[in-house]
Amino acid sequence: MYRLIRTVLFLSPAVLALAVAAGCARNEAAPPAPADEPPAVKVVYPEAGTLNLSVEQPGRLEAFEETPLYSKIAGYVKKMPPRIDIGYRVKEGDTLIELEVPELVAEVRQKEATVVQATAEVENARKALEAAKANYDKAVASLKHAEAGKTRAEARYVRWKAEDDRNQALRSRGSLDDRTAEEARDQLRSSEAARDEAVAAIELAEAAKTESAAQRDQAASAVNVAAARLKVAESDRDRSAALLSYATIKAPFDGVITQRLVNTGHYVQAPSGATATPLLVVTRTDVVRVFVDVPEADAPLVRDGGDAVVRVQSLRDEEFRGTVTRSSFTLDSRTRTLRTEIDLKNADGRLRPGQYVNVRLGVERSGTRTVPATAVLVRDDQPLVVLGADGKAAFTPVKLGARRGGRVEVVAKRTGAVPRRRGGRGRQPGRPGRRPGGATLTKRAGRVGPVWGMVREGPRRGPRPVPFVKDARRAARREPNTVKWLARPGG
Repeated sequence: MYRLIRTVLFLSPAVLALAVAAGCARNEAAPPAPADEPPAVKVVYPEAGTLNLSVEQPGRLEAFEETPLYSKIAGYVKKMPPRIDIGYRVKEGDTLIELEVPELVAEVRQKEATVVQATAEVENARKALEAAKANYDKAVASLKHAEAGKTRAEARYVRWKAEDDRNQALRSRGSLDDRTAEEARDQLRSSEAARDEAVAAIELAEAAKTESAAQRDQAASAVNVAAARLKVAESDRDRSAALLSYATIKAPFDGVITQRLVNTGHYVQAPSGATATPLLVVTRTDVVRVFVDVPEADAPLVRDGGDAVVRVQSLRDEEFRGTVTRSSFTLDSRTRTLRTEIDLKNADGRLRPGQYVNVRLGVERSGTRTVPATAVLVRDDQPLVVLGADGKAAFTPVKLGARRGGRVEVVAKRTGAVPRRRGGRGRQPGRPGRRPGGATLTKRAGRVGPVWGMVREGPRRGPRPVPFVKDARRAARREPNTVKWLARPGG
């Protein structure tokens, strides 16, 4: 019967994994063996780099777009083609339902007539503006004519003034009779009156010009008012026409009708409240969304553009490859998960919204250190490795991370006592000759058997333990089938 003990070395300071093997001895005393060279101790260095991992979580397929169709206005379902039913594929802009709203049709006609009337008023105002502009130009011409008459009247006044002065001089010398002098004086008075009349005519022309300018401005303002009324009428008409356009319900995109809740002749109303029932539901299926909730521990590893494999159970576990399209960035406060979406093309329609899927996300974790999984022991649910330094080995608790390809990530070294093995008197780690916590590379140690992943203490009574360095190779030579390395360089 063999007594087995297994020792795995995980060297420090750069965190090295060491596996040590020794021979196994029977209960009877072993015959003395000639001295031999000590066995070579093989170590495994931890590998630093990027760890390629995968996060697998359940998910679900949803339509890329799903739109419930409601009626904006109240009316009766006038026309609904028979083909409009669940499962029917529609194109964007296809007419799905026509409503009958005669009062709204009459209102639109009335608004169109109002637009025509407003258009005529704008035209009339423009004509009036043209007439006002013509009157203003006429007033300007009249003013110029009055100014010319004033100039002429002043010239005549100056002529007859000079004639009157000359006649008065001749009359004083007796060279001119009184009658001729008086006639010249009358002409002077007449030219003076004509000059005053010309001045008054100018003032009248200026007043007429001012009036015509005001009338012109008023006509221009009337044009603006008429144009504004036309815009109001057109807006009113467009609003009624927009409401009338809601009487025709069309497909918002290419898709398939998934729900139909109305028939010809039904009276429908505009939705009110959250309990409104849609008339139809149209779903877009050429692209589907895959929703998966990633746990908090793996959320920092998810990146947009990362590889994703979607396995659909209802399609005999067929896999569809895609990439991470988007994520919510923030975690859900209730589930502490990251909402992640993957868009998959679905031109053939094999993927159906609502299907249950499993999603495997390819992620990378940089700056990791890994060791072979065989270099890790577990005692009382506590992972252990053997740290070696200064010729001594000691069991050391560690915190493990991800596993990949026979290697395991060592995240950190834990502090605290090493768990005792049940049923035996454990020894303190790191002290020569003490078990199970430690051993020395130059003193006695237990035997290493072919059983992996199990640590056994040597018997308190039994055969003499062989010196580790000197006699391990000798024991291996005697029992070659019982000696196995628990870890080798490079894995």
